[in-house]
Amino acid sequence: MFFSLVEVFISNVKGESQIFILPMATVLNCFFWSLYGYIRRDIFVFMPNFLGFILGVLTSISAFI
Repeated sequence: MFFSLVEVFISNVKGESQIFILPMATVLNCFFWSLYGYIRRDIFVFMPNFLGFILGVLTSISAFI
């Protein structure tokens, strides 16, 4: 799921596209799953979703630069 964000990030940096809806949806999804994993103290839920959150934020920002 997160590999598509890398492709979108590269396209955004090259200036070929300005996609930000997919990364923003990923940010919201990963934020809530990270919150759930943090509350439940489940590292296997928290870590991948936290990394997806960070990657989604970076990809979203790259659409506006």
